[in-house]
Amino acid sequence: MARPLAIHRDLQAIQRSGVNTVVSLLEPTEAENVGLAKQGETCAELGLAFINHPIRDMHLPQPNSFAALAGGLASRMRNGEHVAVHCFASIGRSGMLSCAILGHFGYGPDTAIEHVSKMRGVPVPDTTEQAAFIREILEKPTTAS
Repeated sequence: MARPLAIHRDLQAIQRSGVNTVVSLLEPTEAENVGLAKQGETCAELGLAFINHPIRDMHLPQPNSFAALAGGLASRMRNGEHVAVHCFASIGRSGMLSCAILGHFGYGPDTAIEHVSKMRGVPVPDTTEQAAFIREILEKPTTAS
């Protein structure tokens, strides 16, 4: 999803679209700078689950916690939940996570990157390092698949 701009209105809209869980990959100061410091509280008011997994912009996440996050989100989706993921521009960090989740549904790295790019309407991820990270994480066998 695109980063919420009008937090309450945008989160209500995604809730109406069927989303149950919102994942933000923004760091705390970054969230504050873009008016999303209270996103977790707003999600709670609306009955949405909120997960914050901060990743520094234009950088790579810690592989083990990131893989666990992707596996947990894939499990939520298998149980019928609808998950929306965002970062600042919803390209790099969100692209990596979306691809990692797709890996749990049988997508290989290149297919996942192509699919997320198509759905997002822009090439994902932001950097060649992030693309390499996606390839690395999706080429490892997953235990949560």
